[in-house]
Amino acid sequence: MKFHPLLTFRALFALTISTVASTYVAAQGAQSASIRLAKDPDYLYCSVKIEDAHIQGLSKGISPQSLPNILADDSFSLHISADGKKAVEFTFSAAGGFGYALDGIPAPLFTLRYGVTVDGTLNNSADTDNAWFLEAAIPWAALNATAASPLRGCVQIRAKNSADSVVFPLGSNPALATTWPLFDGTNGAPNLQIKTVKPTIDGQISPNEWPETLYSVPLPVSTNIPATPVTKNTAGVAPQLDSTRNPLTVKWVGAKYLFSTNADLLKPSSPTRGVIARDGSIAFTDQPMLGLGPWYSSDRVDHHRRELNGMQRAGIDVAFTVINGTGAAAAL
Repeated sequence: MKFHPLLTFRALFALTISTVASTYVAAQGAQSASIRLAKDPDYLYCSVKIEDAHIQGLSKGISPQSLPNILADDSFSLHISADGKKAVEFTFSAAGGFGYALDGIPAPLFTLRYGVTVDGTLNNSADTDNAWFLEAAIPWAALNATAASPLRGCVQIRAKNSADSVVFPLGSNPALATTWPLFDGTNGAPNLQIKTVKPTIDGQISPNEWPETLYSVPLPVSTNIPATPVTKNTAGVAPQLDSTRNPLTVKWVGAKYLFSTNADLLKPSSPTRGVIARDGSIAFTDQPMLGLGPWYSSDRVDHHRRELNGMQRAGIDVAFTVINGTGAAAAL
């Protein structure tokens, strides 16, 4: 995505974007972003579809140090202030990276759930992409709020390596929380729909998973970028290596992935397998992000989903599985 130079766009519900010096009118077939917001007692939810003919992004990082690189990608930011408290920013890259800032200062956040998928080819102007998708579940604790708290906020959609961005609602300044409207459905601001069934946070916006009410924000039409073919990633489909890539220049990153860990004390056999060392200490050099408990077990599907997603976000391309055990397990 590349925005028209020298113009700063601010989106309206109508297919018009007002700028400081001129007006951009979205023509038939122009690109747009579709945004849905919802809540339940546990999470603030956000789903976004950003149409883009040329999707660009490189950052897959999730650490505070990754935020500058994420802001340089095609990205989406949700700015929120609850009850007049410190402003928080959640920023997501089309490449899968995530950054969090509290009152403008990057900080770690490990309790948020999100998924990003791309319908197209990242960083390749030789073809035409369709869109990239984001789903996020933000725990209220990350906002220092509850589901009953009044929220002010705005969203910001950036193009890679561009100083311009689209901001919604009209008149909001992402750097000035006092300009953010209440999310109450008045004055063109979005309203938070009540969710009774939790959506699956996987970056794939499925029918009936999200509220019917959406906010459509027009975007300028993308322009071409230099052709740099990379891995094609269609939403919901495992990526395949692009045949145009020179395999001699591809550097794959691999890591061991252990199938032998278990911290579920209710398991009758080896309740602390691979977790507690012989001297009683924790057997890990780096502690698990969610701590140790029954959820940290190779016998659980959710455990593998979290671990493999984390490896992917860290930039690891290949997982070398290591299976230990006795009897039938050793023969796998």
